[in-house]
Amino acid sequence: MRSLLALVGLACALASPARAIDLARDAGDDLPLGCPSPPGIEAHATDPSVAFVACTINVLGVYAYRVDPAQPLADELGIPIYDVPADLNGSLPDPNGTVNIDDVWIEAPALGWVTTNGHDTVAPFDPQTGQPRSVLFEGISRLSAPAGRTITGSFTRTDGVPVTSFPSNLTSGVLRTGDRLLVSTSNFATFGSNPVLYPGTVLLFDVDDSSPTQLVVTPADPPWIVSLLELVHFCLMSSSQQSIRSRHV
Repeated sequence: MRSLLALVGLACALASPARAIDLARDAGDDLPLGCPSPPGIEAHATDPSVAFVACTINVLGVYAYRVDPAQPLADELGIPIYDVPADLNGSLPDPNGTVNIDDVWIEAPALGWVTTNGHDTVAPFDPQTGQPRSVLFEGISRLSAPAGRTITGSFTRTDGVPVTSFPSNLTSGVLRTGDRLLVSTSNFATFGSNPVLYPGTVLLFDVDDSSPTQLVVTPADPPWIVSLLELVHFCLMSSSQQSIRSRHV
């Protein structure tokens, strides 16, 4: 547990200075997003006046918004929308037959990542063009890396049942530090009004982006970290918030 918290803390500390978004200038400036419960917001890698918002209900993609304190909030920036492809070749079928974005991470002008629960993938895209990026994963060229693993060891579910293995499922967050990509998963055993969960996990991937045309993504060693936390989020936006708002503080 301590090693996981240290890793998460280190990753967040490394990421925080470049991820600040200042919305605290123009009182009452409120821009409806058009998508309820957006799961994530990230600053542009080099332009602090632009933020990217992940949408998963009504629309499925990543949208750019102007958040310059000196100008009104706006969404008509001429930056293409990243529409999540239908052929992500995910790890698992979604129990409800749908795909949802659960987080977005922007690390460079031409490279961002989303995690999609249901299909359980981590998918790269180009924030400048809105186009998906190609991934070479275990020798196969595809549009995402599968984020499903069989976790082995000695564990206890939230209902007290001991298990020696379980499948990771339902991604919940993504970030990259150096050449290491971290993807958190929630790991439900049963769904419904009283769900049962396995321990949460953070899946680890190594990323080689030396090629200008294709990312090479491979499971790291070790390939995962097991946590007692139900899930780990690396989002800057509350899931209950449905608009970007700036105000004086």
